[in-house]
Amino acid sequence: MLRSCAANACHRYISYLEEQKLAAKTTVKRKNYQDGEEIENLKKKFKQIAKDIASLTRSADELAQKAEDHGDMTLIASSNALLRTAKEKTTQLDNLKKTIASLECP
Repeated sequence: MLRSCAANACHRYISYLEEQKLAAKTTVKRKNYQDGEEIENLKKKFKQIAKDIASLTRSADELAQKAEDHGDMTLIASSNALLRTAKEKTTQLDNLKKTIASLECP
């Protein structure tokens, strides 16, 4: 009687451990998938910010050239504002790069 109870308890415990292993594996797979999705979204955001920086810099250069040609100081102010925004976005880009690196290499 005692042996059969102990055997049943042992089998139930082993099946419980197997269920826990399976649950842990599915949780890890789900987490890896979510991290992969997050990394892809961050990479898309990274590319978009890089495009924005290039566009802002190009526009600032064009405004500076126009200001030089026409002698208009308001265009220089606009150019400087665009360059300041590009610099802020560069800081965002660096932070985003660090975030992506930390997620890729745990």
